[in-house]
Amino acid sequence: MCLKSDTHRKEAKVDIKNLNILPFTGDHIRQATAIERMSFPTPWTAEAFVGELTVKNSYGLAAVFRDDQTDRLVGYILGRWVLDEMEIINLAVHPG
Repeated sequence: MCLKSDTHRKEAKVDIKNLNILPFTGDHIRQATAIERMSFPTPWTAEAFVGELTVKNSYGLAAVFRDDQTDRLVGYILGRWVLDEMEIINLAVHPG
């Protein structure tokens, strides 16, 4: 089935200069668990995020949108370094 992209595409009106990529920290966990519940049938819990942040060689990035002095997490990626490669452990983007 072929869909016309112009009629079926929903475009977000976002000012990209308000989007920041930051290290994922414990401050992002509350919003990340909300995104998890919207995105996956078996979402990570807050405890799972805390546990991942304590793993050696674990690292994450958070996409944070700042709007009217409010920071809103819109996506994240968590991974682990293994030698010279990174394995993605979790990745999600807010469906909105």
